Amino acid sequence: MALSENENSKEKIRHLCAAVQAGKLAEIDTILQQGMYINVDEGGNMMAKSLYRNLLMLAIDSVQVETAKLLIERGIDVNHKTWGVNGKQGARDMAQESGLQEIVDQIDCRLPVPKRLFHAVVDGQQDKVNNLLRHIDADMNMKVDLHGDKAAGCSAYTLLMIALRNGHVEIAHQLIDRGIDLDFDHQEWDRPDDSSEEIMVESFDAHKLAMDTGMVGVAKAIDKRRGGVANGNETMSPSNGIKHEKQSDVTNGAEENANITTTQSQMPINTKQPEPKQVRASTSCCCIIS
Repeated sequence: MALSENENSKEKIRHLCAAVQAGKLAEIDTILQQGMYINVDEGGNMMAKSLYRNLLMLAIDSVQVETAKLLIERGIDVNHKTWGVNGKQGARDMAQESGLQEIVDQIDCRLPVPKRLFHAVVDGQQDKVNNLLRHIDADMNMKVDLHGDKAAGCSAYTLLMIALRNGHVEIAHQLIDRGIDLDFDHQEWDRPDDSSEEIMVESFDAHKLAMDTGMVGVAKAIDKRRGGVANGNETMSPSNGIKHEKQSDVTNGAEENANITTTQSQMPINTKQPEPKQVRASTSCCCIIS
């Protein structure tokens, strides 16, 4: 019995996937020239879905470097991601894990400047970060998720936070010196159960993240730029997402005590008063409801 058009397409896709995994360049080229869409996936879909690897990911997973190069040159989607054992991954992540730097570089050439800047920060490539920051399309103060995609709202991260999360001290100092936003607060929200409202479980800015990760020098650099270090007095370490400010307390021979002031919009800590319940007001802003 003759195959239906859909079954015939799926059969061609399976044939193409097998050729990619085997590194049969001539066969791949022939199939693509016959009109087969390059962004198919291993599940037989004409447009790759997040459940399945696309052809580029198959080539990288099979360590078929020349095949991967061919697919990139032909314009395959280099941003496709799928869920794996290490979470959401794309072809670039797989190439980096496999040590295929040549493929990583070739993929980077296809990415927009903001994404390339994100990856340079994650990878600790200081010279590359410096060069990309000079690009007209670079936005040092962009807010992103952990995959480098632009994100809005308080669940996003700054590039400084990304540098700190990956332990890149020099890049952190570089971004601070260039004037990156130091005041953005990242917030983590969770819903205990389906019937509950979302509650904020964590909040931090770049200074708190630097202290929490042991990068005291970076925290001091942030203080210096904020004007928080004067006459040798350092600001205290923040705790529980609350920013603290040290004020000098001049006494007659007594030890210096730090007066901690909490801004009006922040939660008090270590008090006998019940803590205010924080709920998400919308996807773009947060509020505190007493």
